[in-house]
Amino acid sequence: MTALHSVEAAQPQDDEALIGIVRAHDGRQASELLLQWWRRMPQAFSIVRGATGEVEGLYCKLRSDQVEPSWLLNDPVTAQWYSHLEQSPMRSGEVALFCRRWLSLNEGDSPSGIQAAIWLDLKRSYMELRPGLRRVYLTATDLGAYQQVAQRLGFEVLGGWEVELDGLCYPSAVLDFGPASVDGWLAELTAAELGIKRDPALLDVEARQLMLAEGSVALTPLEFGVMRYLVEHQGKAVSRRELLQHVWGTRYQGGSNVVDAIVRTLRRKLGSQSARIETLTGVGYRLR
Repeated sequence: MTALHSVEAAQPQDDEALIGIVRAHDGRQASELLLQWWRRMPQAFSIVRGATGEVEGLYCKLRSDQVEPSWLLNDPVTAQWYSHLEQSPMRSGEVALFCRRWLSLNEGDSPSGIQAAIWLDLKRSYMELRPGLRRVYLTATDLGAYQQVAQRLGFEVLGGWEVELDGLCYPSAVLDFGPASVDGWLAELTAAELGIKRDPALLDVEARQLMLAEGSVALTPLEFGVMRYLVEHQGKAVSRRELLQHVWGTRYQGGSNVVDAIVRTLRRKLGSQSARIETLTGVGYRLR
């Protein structure tokens, strides 16, 4: 919500106004794809009302855990996002938010007060979905208009994933919050704004390596699994039972000594930073 605009769930009586806005700015093919979502999942649509209550804008957002994969594949734009998720999968329990389209009556998907109200409402969704929210996907016909702010927020344009509809190009961008979800993302933004230099990441998840001042150190699959779990729960006590369940995939307690063995090798590889893995007597471990 802004001083002049309010965002609320779209209702059946908003149908005519919503369809009018879509068809005023999108071609036949693009309009039909978006309105297909309106017919299938009206609950995914929100409208923006002006000061006098008239509908001045709309947007559609979809949750990866609440939408049929076949429906995603029927839309060329969301099909690209679905393919990207398959190539770069999230962990179990993590959610992606698909911001399929936003439009204002007068400006389309260009920057405007309507768009500002929509992004503010999206941020509220971010907070509601934490700590499970991992990614946000979006598209706009002119992503360049948002380039400066999008880069500051951490969005990355997905080169090679563009879709052409009615002669217009619909590029996509993704924001990956990281394993710490929205909280970690906000911490990074705050540190950047305050000019605080944060410690570099200890674990390179893509390369499966420790990132130390002396250089990178390769990890075995089990070492990586334990280290990743500790990093994702940094500052919190992690029991051996949790590690056995999430890394080894077992609830058997008799083998907890294997956890201790992996932690010993991790400490050796951490070298001068070995003390960051603390032993909590009778509990397990904690990464400082």
